[in-house]
Amino acid sequence: MDYQTVAQKVSDFIKLKAQIMSMQEELAQMENQSPQPPPETLTWEEAVQFAQSREDYTKTLETLRMGIANRQEIIQNKEDEIGRMLPLQDHYILFKLFIDGQEETYKIGYFPASYGFRMEKVIPENPHNE
Repeated sequence: MDYQTVAQKVSDFIKLKAQIMSMQEELAQMENQSPQPPPETLTWEEAVQFAQSREDYTKTLETLRMGIANRQEIIQNKEDEIGRMLPLQDHYILFKLFIDGQEETYKIGYFPASYGFRMEKVIPENPHNE
């Protein structure tokens, strides 16, 4: 397997993880903004509207949770796939990737007997201090 192929898979992996984080934030916001209980007395139309709103809210939460769970499963499969593609296991390998137009360095390792897939962003030590 060549470096560019693995780097592209890692880049896609990072984007998918970001998508999951965004969905989790959206889910947390929605859970905090549940439909407010109606007043004690309301018209037929208001009752129907509230019931529909609560049903839509519940379906949206369910859809988000399923989407997150599906993507998390994909992430696990991609971790194994990328790990098996690395030329050396039980060690970290540095990758320079372009994420959203910026070059970033990650150290990626696959430790099948213990940790599994590991990936960390490498932060340069004081790049602007000379």
